[in-house]
Formats: sequence, C-alpha cells, structure tokens
Amino acid sequence: MNNGLIVYSFKKKQPDEVPVPVPVPEEEKYDNYVYVPQYQPSQEIQFWGTVAAVLIVGGTLAEDVITCGGGIADDAASFYLAYRLTFGL
Repeated sequence: MNNGLIVYSFKKKQPDEVPVPVPVPEEEKYDNYVYVPQYQPSQEIQFWGTVAAVLIVGGTLAEDVITCGGGIADDAASFYLAYRLTFGL
C-alpha cells in the first residue's frame, strides 16, 4: 500500500568503469632471477622409464601375492619410484 505516493528509484545507465590491471614487463618482473633451463627427457628415456615403472609395480604386486602380504612394507617406496619414473624425475 503506497497511499498515493510516487516512489522513484534511480539507476545508473552504465556501471562504473572497472580498472584494468596493467601487466609488469618481464624485464622488471624478474630482475633478481637467473634463467635456469629445465631438462626435458627424450622420448626414448620416457619410454624406458615407463617400462621400468610397469615392471616395478608388477614386481611389487607379485611379491605381495607370493608372500601373502608379508612384503607390504616397501610398497609405498616402490609405487613412489614408479610414479617418478613415469611422470618425471
């Protein structure tokens, strides 16, 4: 019930401008850093690393089956080594 009063609400036609961040040039951004190239292994090294990882995981699982779970103590280290051989040293 507005009792005959006319109520106006004011809205901006255009929103305020949002400031755009200006990126810092690379020369100023990394003044105190030294470029160190990253080693990228060749396709052959990656292939044989993956083969070794599969053999490690298979050997670990076979060891657990043969020892009825007695060799479970080294599983975490074996799986971590296989992960690092597969996805990078």
